[in-house]
Amino acid sequence: MPSPRYGRLAPERRAHILAVARRHLAAGLEAASYNQIIADAGISKTTAYLYFDGKQDLVDEVWRDLLVRLAEVMGPWRPAGSARAFWRRLEATSDALRRHLVEHAEDLALLGQSVAVPESATLERWFVDLVEDGVGLGELLRQLLPIA
Repeated sequence: MPSPRYGRLAPERRAHILAVARRHLAAGLEAASYNQIIADAGISKTTAYLYFDGKQDLVDEVWRDLLVRLAEVMGPWRPAGSARAFWRRLEATSDALRRHLVEHAEDLALLGQSVAVPESATLERWFVDLVEDGVGLGELLRQLLPIA
């Protein structure tokens, strides 16, 4: 977890550091050099260690930020009220997420990596709400189970 000092940085400065780190990490976690990331972000090694415990701490913050941004793109799942509305809403959310990933190739590259992803209560809640709504409407079971 980044230090409180990192949290007190201006939002634009935090966004810049994360954008630089995201660009490096998208090329592959092993290939990304902590020293190169912080140099490209314009911070000294001493300052970097005032913000993060090390590379893994920065990686975890990049992932937390990614999950927050994806949750914003998806928005909360709201009960659909009908099967037709359920599928329209799911399609609209999928389209929004697809557009975001096309426009933000680094996010897509990160998602394609096999790494341990920090938990996201927001995204977990989204999926729980989606499934509960789909089951309540009978749509998910109808689509998943071969019912004659």
